[in-house]
Amino acid sequence: MRKKSAKQNENLTPLRRDWHKEYSTVICPELVQLGQKIESFRLEKKLTKEDFANELDVGLLFYYRISRGTARVSVPTLLKIAQALGVTVKSLIDF
Repeated sequence: MRKKSAKQNENLTPLRRDWHKEYSTVICPELVQLGQKIESFRLEKKLTKEDFANELDVGLLFYYRISRGTARVSVPTLLKIAQALGVTVKSLIDF
């Protein structure tokens, strides 16, 4: 493997120490509302976060991010969530 010259290394972006902040910030208020609705339905069904994440076949960290409104939720995932909660997608996104 060839070593990079000093000039090539100057062009590299250094690893930022605050990279994690991008993953913990709210994307939009609607996602926060969606997360709150999902959490309230989950609590009504008396499911733990771990059990619910397993039922959705998503990682626990990703589920935490959904519930806090810091993750974008795809349509297939939203459909899985609604089905697991026994509600319609409309009831989740009707705010």
